[in-house]
Amino acid sequence: MCTLRPLLLVVIIAAISLQPAFAAKDPQVVFREKCAMCHGKDGKAQTEMGKKLGAKDLTSSEAQSLTEAQIQTQIAKGKGRMPGYEGILTDKEIREVVKYVKSLK
Repeated sequence: MCTLRPLLLVVIIAAISLQPAFAAKDPQVVFREKCAMCHGKDGKAQTEMGKKLGAKDLTSSEAQSLTEAQIQTQIAKGKGRMPGYEGILTDKEIREVVKYVKSLK
């Protein structure tokens, strides 16, 4: 019994220290890392790359009228020149980025 306590303590400490590695990134960070190059930090797509590729202004009424499910599909599967992020971002990260996009109104 006494020999199990140190092992249990090590397992608990390891689980606690690894927890952030499995947590979803902040949606603003994900947006900045994956989306801002084309859509811009403000979502208006006024970046050099965004203009070149014809990226959509995420603050526009057209983009904002999409449902969360539609935006989620576009992020996961990609659309036009935009690559899909399924398998790159977790489902939770994609859902959180969708909420962030909706907040750009």
